[in-house]
Amino acid sequence: MNLSSELLATLQATQSVVDIASRTIASESLNKILLQTQLSSNPPKQTVQGLVDCDMELDAIRRLLFIRTLTQDHGFGVERIAEVCGSLLEKIKRENDPYQPDQLPRIDFNSIDPETFFQTYVYPQQPVIIENCKYATQVQTLDETLQQYADKAVPLMNVNTGEHYVGPLSDLGDKEVVLSRGDKLIAENPEILAGFDLNRFIPYIRLNRFSDQYFVSNCASGSTAHFDANTNLFFMLEGEKRWVLIDPNFFYLTYMIFLPMDGKTALSWMDEDDTERCPLFNYCPRYEFTLKPGEMLFSPNYYLHSVRNETKKTVALGTRWFGEPGVHFQDPCPLYTKATYLSPRCLEVLFNIRRMFERTALTGERSDSLYEPISQTMKYDTTLNYSHCWGLQPPTHNARTYKG
Repeated sequence: MNLSSELLATLQATQSVVDIASRTIASESLNKILLQTQLSSNPPKQTVQGLVDCDMELDAIRRLLFIRTLTQDHGFGVERIAEVCGSLLEKIKRENDPYQPDQLPRIDFNSIDPETFFQTYVYPQQPVIIENCKYATQVQTLDETLQQYADKAVPLMNVNTGEHYVGPLSDLGDKEVVLSRGDKLIAENPEILAGFDLNRFIPYIRLNRFSDQYFVSNCASGSTAHFDANTNLFFMLEGEKRWVLIDPNFFYLTYMIFLPMDGKTALSWMDEDDTERCPLFNYCPRYEFTLKPGEMLFSPNYYLHSVRNETKKTVALGTRWFGEPGVHFQDPCPLYTKATYLSPRCLEVLFNIRRMFERTALTGERSDSLYEPISQTMKYDTTLNYSHCWGLQPPTHNARTYKG
């Protein structure tokens, strides 16, 4: 990319971020958002009896999350918020039994047109499993991946020690490691995507694709609870993964930490250990399901999720798509959106994303790994748990591997 194009991309990205921040600051909706009990612009599909009547507790949680996100000081108000959560728990317990997870709806890709899909799932930000979405990749299994790319130097992580290192992909064959940066493998070997025909999904979701990540594992690994500030079309190629998904409307019950471009929580694998440590989670509505080969998941912005491998060998492709909440689709959590658009650290991440889009528009090339500049901006440890920020005990499970 020449200097003129780089300068133009930088200036256009700067203007875009300034416009977003200006709209947020000038907006008269800030007070409305802080006073609004429903966290999402989208009505919830599930119910917690009496939750909306806990005005004092919900107001305190909203205000604390807003301050913490704006300042990125996640230890602010620990004693007060622990007291508020205790009061909320007592009220919720009186009207609800522990929540039993729901199954996520499923649709057949051949039975839905782009407009219907967008209006039913993308615009209102509703997750769904998509069946019969055909693809013809030549590296659909772990064995096929190792056969073609065994000598490729890739970022790996030892799931027992947490050590990150660069080594041959062949280490996946006989060591308890996972591919920790699957976007790099795809960026250097774009033929991996050839059989997916990802452009066919543009009319369905109408967003900008900015990252493709290859998830390859040969052990009991997964991802603990977090959310992403992007849409994910997730293809299951080999093995099975167990997912738990939570609507942002119920962040009151999940002990959230709002970070630049994503969120973490005091929850870990969203299992029995979490229901003991994090008692509000007992009453939190959630979807729980197993994703199998040939299935694709539409996972919207801000949906809290954990993912664990149900089989030893797993291969999947995650494609990340970016749009502006409240513009390209209904905002799944205006509180998070507004607070991050006002936080200097979060704006730095947003600037990097915008500049990537401008570069691609000017050059027509996506040869570099688009996710890398964003990853480098965010310095936190993705396995870190934030229980202490809510006055809770830490999880007992390893945050890198799930032993069940």
